Amino acid sequence: MKPKDRFTVASPDEAKVNLAKKSDARAPGNESQLPHERDQSLHATRVNAHPEMKQAHKDLKKGLVDTDARASDGRPLASRRTT
Repeated sequence: MKPKDRFTVASPDEAKVNLAKKSDARAPGNESQLPHERDQSLHATRVNAHPEMKQAHKDLKKGLVDTDARASDGRPLASRRTT
């Protein structure tokens, strides 16, 4: 058996994924999804935003600023040292 015979490449028509359909892992012939496939599916995200995110959006629209004690790069302000 040649190494080329072991691997077959799917054509673009065969490699389509239906993200709108929830997969059933118990269905015959259905393989489990990989983590990135689960993350990209439509049912992996919430329909409604979290209340905290809605409040943050309203606050930013009002012109309020984030008062978290972190720099823009995410590090705590106290950890930045000037040299």
